[in-house]
Amino acid sequence: AGAPALALVFEASDLGAGDAAEELGERFVVACSRAGVEISSADVGIGRLSWGQDDQQMEVVIRAPWLRRRSRGSIAVRFDPRKFSIEAKGQTVVEIDLCDRIAPAQSSWMVREGVLQVALAKWEPRPWSGLVRPVGACAQQGI
Repeated sequence: AGAPALALVFEASDLGAGDAAEELGERFVVACSRAGVEISSADVGIGRLSWGQDDQQMEVVIRAPWLRRRSRGSIAVRFDPRKFSIEAKGQTVVEIDLCDRIAPAQSSWMVREGVLQVALAKWEPRPWSGLVRPVGACAQQGI
């Protein structure tokens, strides 16, 4: 699709949406390119991501200002054996290819006060070399 030829940032109140706006003053981006027009939230970004681990799980913590205004119902975290993704209001914010397998049914998440905590249950209890699968690195390890 390429980089947008034009990107504009608006606030809902700029358009006279008033009380009809889901969140008064919510900012959004309109990006125009040859592929078409995309409208997305200007307030959504990954924020600050950190992680840690023990033998049983990886813990991922994301701190971002936009999380303060979101309820659990407006955020979705999806777990697959080799990746997880985070959506806010239907827009994918984070998608991470993991360096090892997780047990999706045993993985969990919670959000409060601008912090999203994700607990990834490891498929096998062992240390991982990292959170994200580097291109080719995990394949060389046979993972």
